[in-house]
Amino acid sequence: RAGMKYFPSDFGFLFNRKNVDGVSACRLAFREYGKECALRCILECIPPEEDYPILHHVLQHEPEIFNDFAAMYHNALFLRGKNGRRIFHTALDSGKTIRSDPLLIVRGDDEVEERDPVTGLYPFMLAASSDSSDLATVNYLLRRNPGVLR
Repeated sequence: RAGMKYFPSDFGFLFNRKNVDGVSACRLAFREYGKECALRCILECIPPEEDYPILHHVLQHEPEIFNDFAAMYHNALFLRGKNGRRIFHTALDSGKTIRSDPLLIVRGDDEVEERDPVTGLYPFMLAASSDSSDLATVNYLLRRNPGVLR
């Protein structure tokens, strides 16, 4: 609670601060208290109705536990991060694909057509430039917005 009070934009250091072993506070809480208990405590301290873009932070720092947080903070899927970025762009930039997270990638036309405010790239370019780029995702995004090739 104190972390959220004094550092709300960093979500109380849950994700972005790591110990000497490279483990975040969130992961340490999972180990020490169990995933369910830790998630309940986080939910208590960061209520979903507060509309924090928590999922952006999870994707950026702890993408492996994204689905656990998306289940609790489903409204955050529609929020923009503090840099104006949609969760869609953050997901593509972090290497998510249609195969790994189809519900996250399959979005509205406005999102598929919008350039990422951080990189200036169209979604298909973000998907192609990822370390784990997936041709099916790039193809899908290009087919959804073929006008960018003109």
